[in-house]
Amino acid sequence: MNISSQNTLPASQSKESQSSYSTVHCVYTDLKHARFSVILDSQRGLQFVYWLELKKLGIRHLNADDELCARFIVKDKRTIERGLAVVSAVCFDKPADKPGVELHEAKRFDENGLKTLLAKGSPLIVFRGCRFDRVNLEALDVATTVAFFDCDFDDDFRLIACRFPNSLWFSNSRFHKHFSLKSSQIEDSIHMESCDFSGPGGVSFRGVQANNIYLDFGVVGCDDIVWLNEITVPGVVSVGGTFNNDIELIGNQDEETSLTRCTVGAVYMGHELYDSESANTTLINARFKCKDCDTQALAVANTTIKDCVISNSTMGSISFVDATIEKDLTLSDVAAGQPENTSLMLERSSVERHLKLFDNRLSGDLCLQNSTIGGNAYLEDNQFEGGQIQLNRLSAARLVFLPIHHIYQKKRYFPLSLTPRRFIVDEPTEPHKCAEVYCALKNWFSDSGQLDAEDDAYFYMRQRQPHHALTRLIFGYIFGWGVRLRNIAISSMVLIGLFVMIFKYYRPEMDLLVALALSVQSFTGNFFGKWPDYEPSGLVAGFAVLESIFGLVFITVFIGAYIRKLLR
Repeated sequence: MNISSQNTLPASQSKESQSSYSTVHCVYTDLKHARFSVILDSQRGLQFVYWLELKKLGIRHLNADDELCARFIVKDKRTIERGLAVVSAVCFDKPADKPGVELHEAKRFDENGLKTLLAKGSPLIVFRGCRFDRVNLEALDVATTVAFFDCDFDDDFRLIACRFPNSLWFSNSRFHKHFSLKSSQIEDSIHMESCDFSGPGGVSFRGVQANNIYLDFGVVGCDDIVWLNEITVPGVVSVGGTFNNDIELIGNQDEETSLTRCTVGAVYMGHELYDSESANTTLINARFKCKDCDTQALAVANTTIKDCVISNSTMGSISFVDATIEKDLTLSDVAAGQPENTSLMLERSSVERHLKLFDNRLSGDLCLQNSTIGGNAYLEDNQFEGGQIQLNRLSAARLVFLPIHHIYQKKRYFPLSLTPRRFIVDEPTEPHKCAEVYCALKNWFSDSGQLDAEDDAYFYMRQRQPHHALTRLIFGYIFGWGVRLRNIAISSMVLIGLFVMIFKYYRPEMDLLVALALSVQSFTGNFFGKWPDYEPSGLVAGFAVLESIFGLVFITVFIGAYIRKLLR
């Protein structure tokens, strides 16, 4: 063990200061990349310590069987954090006596040998660098904390319906055939960091009850399936590594059990304990399937998945960040999100075929920004309950909303408004980015034949472009950018009414109906015609000519916009 001198306590340090320190014994250090160590604390409990915690105190490496006097605190858990944080440390000149651990190194065990050891009732049994033959144990109530570090399991290894009092450790172990903890109950966490399952068997956690399952930090998958079905994990399920097999998280695998839902606190894929490294980058060269699952979060980062299907689940949030889906990303019958939060996030990610969102209920925002969809995005029969859709810098061949009214806000719409109904689209603060969003919407609506929505998106695109305020007033609110007949009609009626008041102002003796008839006739360009009671002249005649010019412009724009709609 190497510790920098600046962290060594002076010999004169008082007993009061040292009383907050405790002596720990290193049971195991990750042999692949030295990313973590497992230490034995003063209560004979095994604790996970990440390499960064040691490096911050100048500890370059912690070997197995090294001892350390240190102050520890429980690490804050935001995502996949686990174990202890080291506050300060001091090394010993001489190692203390080894703690009371039953340690087995470089030995071979069969089923009976392992069963005998587990029945002894030792507080802690550690297997380090051992090999195991076929093991198939059922319904054992183990009173011992068991840890397998850097072990080889040459045949099937099954612990069925067993109970373990604390955490169960398999870090850096290799399984050459089938591995199963089916229906087992682990009072704390299951640690499978850096395990290798490459072989003809599968990996089954079906029906497992545990606080956390850590299947990450360079795990190598199997040739069959990783079953996380019917599990009850109030904490975290963390997945990281390379998997050439399907991963299933299903609430009811078949009719064998009465359990109908899978309950997990949060599911994380590819998340790092230290953001500046890629220790947990994940590759799933098969399908990830999640069905009948209740969880607070499904967070996928730095991960490539061949095909992803999520259905009939309830989730607090779903996020794909810096992720790649090589085929389709499908969500159906999913209830996700909370108001003012993000229900589904697809950010800086790529879906190489289609994004399919069917019959989902999203209570928060739908974020698709800075992402690429190689094919089409289908948003059909979804309920957006108060959230917005973020489309900034989204690239997709086509975006299809069915039914189309789901893309509009549910607020009451005033029929005589000069602006279309508002979309549930989050508008970026920069005008040019906002215009880009509506430009993309316009093109997607046009491709899918949703022409009325296309006109609305075109109107907002032109309104958000950096025009002068007068330009937006005349061409936008008055002429509706040539796509809103309603704006032109309303503006025409307002103009006719304005000239009625002008005529009445300059000729008070003129009857109101006569003024209205004169204004309409002037606007339509028929000039004066025959008037039995009044012959317009002077200033009124000038205003009538002026209104005829305005009318010519308005009628021309109206006819042009109407013909455009007919031709489409």
